[in-house]
Amino acid sequence: MHRYLDLLVRNFNPDTTSGVMCKNHVSVDWRGYIYDCDFNQQLDLPLSRDAGDSGLSIFDVDSAQELFELPIVHDNHCFGCVAGMGSS
Repeated sequence: MHRYLDLLVRNFNPDTTSGVMCKNHVSVDWRGYIYDCDFNQQLDLPLSRDAGDSGLSIFDVDSAQELFELPIVHDNHCFGCVAGMGSS
């Protein structure tokens, strides 16, 4: 796993960051929790307003515009979307 992550990091392409799915798509799970990508949904990393809250659901927001004002949830798996030619 470390070798694969190292490969992704070494192939980071800053030109791909403008087109990643987390900037213009959301995923919603069966409970209504909102995620900024399907990878974060699988890892149970929902969007949130504060670091300590349990995540936002569709019942917590009044408009999609609110979601675009939130910070993107990210971790090492995000290198998969910004390596090489990008994947999202």
